[in-house]
Amino acid sequence: MKQVVIVGAGIAGLACGRRLKQAGINAIILEKSAGVGGRVATRRAQGTWLDHGLPYVQTGTDPRYNQWVQSLLQRGILQTWTDRRFLLSVHGLANQQEDRPLLAAPQGITAIAKDLAQDQTVHLQTKVAEIKIANDRWQLLTDKGEFSADILVMTPPAPQTYDLLAYALSFHPEVLKSLEVVKYHSTMTLLCGYHSQRSLPRDWEVLICRDHPIIQTLYFNSTKQDQPPYASIVVHSTEDFALHHYSTGDLGRVGEIMLEAIGQLLTSQIAKPDWWQVHRWRYSRVKQPLELPSLASYRPLPLFFAADWLAGDGIESAFIAGIDAAEEILNSRVL
Repeated sequence: MKQVVIVGAGIAGLACGRRLKQAGINAIILEKSAGVGGRVATRRAQGTWLDHGLPYVQTGTDPRYNQWVQSLLQRGILQTWTDRRFLLSVHGLANQQEDRPLLAAPQGITAIAKDLAQDQTVHLQTKVAEIKIANDRWQLLTDKGEFSADILVMTPPAPQTYDLLAYALSFHPEVLKSLEVVKYHSTMTLLCGYHSQRSLPRDWEVLICRDHPIIQTLYFNSTKQDQPPYASIVVHSTEDFALHHYSTGDLGRVGEIMLEAIGQLLTSQIAKPDWWQVHRWRYSRVKQPLELPSLASYRPLPLFFAADWLAGDGIESAFIAGIDAAEEILNSRVL
């Protein structure tokens, strides 16, 4: 049987691998990070956890995605978090009711990726450095050795995918050319814990800031937890702020600026956490997708793409892209 290698253990890569597994094909998934999920990320620190990437899940429009979400709910991996979001502007605070509840994972959002990864062959901390073609097969050079594939599935952000494939597809640039269209939002994320301030106001779960130069959203992270050890919040910056500070070597100063901003927006108490960290997301969300339902190339070798940057942005787009890539592999004559 031909070997399938998937680069990236985010939701798209894991969904693709699971669908192939259901059809009897055991793909190899290579992931550069220490855990699965990509932007479906949970940071464990100071005796608690914080979702510093994707903050929550909602049902969507595709029945295949909704079936997966319902399965996660039925098994307790997801549960209803809230049915409201608050909008903060110069006009004050407004409550925005949601037609679809916001769903959170009581053990951290990465639990949904770990569930998808079960029974799959995932090589963690395996960074692909180069992709080339030799002996009519894909050759992937990593920091853990070399992997060979007959069929390659690429799931990283479009700029990273472009760089990895540039050499191998130097004589077939038409596919790579299309990736140049994809654009991303960047974000600086502030994680805060309040050991000694268990009584922080709990009258909001999600706070969206309108027209603020620094802060875009705040999430009262500890309200997702069944028994939180203490209060914690996650703060995402605006894109302008992230682009201005992304290359700085002083993340401490970035955190101080964001803390000062949330203190001015809310209360001075929230600007004085017992501990805090800053995380950079270069490819936080898709700004401009490719707007294609799928993308594949059979020259010089079978190559498939599975990522949210194909048709949209977000976890539903990633999940469906992974399923669709697997279906295209199964329905083609490449196996």
